[in-house]
Amino acid sequence: MGLWMGIGLVIIFVGIGFVWFKKHQQNEQQKQKSISLINTEAIEQITKKVKKTNPKSFKKQMRELENQCDRMNAKMNQLDQAINDYFGDSRISIAKFANSINGGIGVFKQNVDRILSRIQIFDQDGYEHLFKTHQEYGEAIEPYQASFEAVDEDLKVNQEILTRFDKLLMEIHKLSDPKLDVLELEAMQELNTLIDQTKLYRTQN
Repeated sequence: MGLWMGIGLVIIFVGIGFVWFKKHQQNEQQKQKSISLINTEAIEQITKKVKKTNPKSFKKQMRELENQCDRMNAKMNQLDQAINDYFGDSRISIAKFANSINGGIGVFKQNVDRILSRIQIFDQDGYEHLFKTHQEYGEAIEPYQASFEAVDEDLKVNQEILTRFDKLLMEIHKLSDPKLDVLELEAMQELNTLIDQTKLYRTQN
């Protein structure tokens, strides 16, 4: 009786081990099948920097910037999932998407870094002094106003990038031909144009 009970327990344990091994193997195969070429780590890093920044005179801009970073993180995960679901293990097609998406991420990250840099060097004491001495309507306010305008412009470009990612995500969900050249997608062309225009503008200025 004890012998048969021992054999039964061995069979049960072997069965449990086999089931666990199969599940583990399936999970590993799924991970290998999913190709992630999107640089999500860059967005995660700058999001942490943004959440740690709490300036006195840019509170509205920082709320918008934090919201943009959170939305960008969500969109990257959605795009990564959508691209893998549609193209499967086609690394070439996924790479074409990833190149443009990472280009957009690069511009977005540069904008965030520029905003944080402007906030860091902003002379808060000097800005407050203008109001205390009633100079806010004179030429002395112009350098400070230029900082606000530059931050607003970077936020505007970030919003344009997010809008193009939204459009790209919708176009991916509408695709019906896996052999389609992804560079022909309207949203992809618009994204690449925005990236090129931003780089050209910064080179000239």
